[in-house]
Amino acid sequence: MKRWGLIFTFFLFLLPGCSGNDVNGQQKISYDYPPPVDGLSWGMSETEVMDHFRLTEQEITWQEYEGANLFGDKNDGTYRFFVLNDPLEFLEEDVSATFIFYQEIGLEEILLTFHDCSEQNIEVNVPLKLQEKYESSWGTDVLQLEDAHKKNLKEYLLANGMPKDAVEWMFEEKDYSRHPLVSYEMDTNPNSQTYGTVAFHGYLAAMLEHALEPD
Repeated sequence: MKRWGLIFTFFLFLLPGCSGNDVNGQQKISYDYPPPVDGLSWGMSETEVMDHFRLTEQEITWQEYEGANLFGDKNDGTYRFFVLNDPLEFLEEDVSATFIFYQEIGLEEILLTFHDCSEQNIEVNVPLKLQEKYESSWGTDVLQLEDAHKKNLKEYLLANGMPKDAVEWMFEEKDYSRHPLVSYEMDTNPNSQTYGTVAFHGYLAAMLEHALEPD
């Protein structure tokens, strides 16, 4: 099954956040929705993810593409990804996993494609399991962060080229959430090349993790 359509799609309004862990498994900051793969955290480097799975460069086929700049610069950003050869378990089912990295922030997206692509499973069973596991398809908004964390994230975004007006708009007080740290969505369109794939987007969470790293 082809599943590359979602890889080339950029979603401005992402969904939920999570509890981030550093490479030693120590919590760095708390927010909704960690990566759906145990032992990983948003913002991990390619090497850290490879080490987690005990992979070498010879065991990975990297692919690269140019896409939307996550910091809002007019120039494209560079993404790299690989597909894990061995299946993983998610929601008590076997899935194929794709790990996507953005140049400055590391791990920022994970695609999980279910092996059981029957209509009953993809359009009924899995959506119900997702609803049971996650409160919604998106979690912690940037406005829900502690003031100190907001300040760090603002400074990080500005330092990496995000326009000042875009940063101010992201953090302006609103009646509804608009910029969740992590989100997920599932492709249930039977005519889609990515049918049966759940995409977890965590680029704001990855940025936050890097913003809180000690100098």
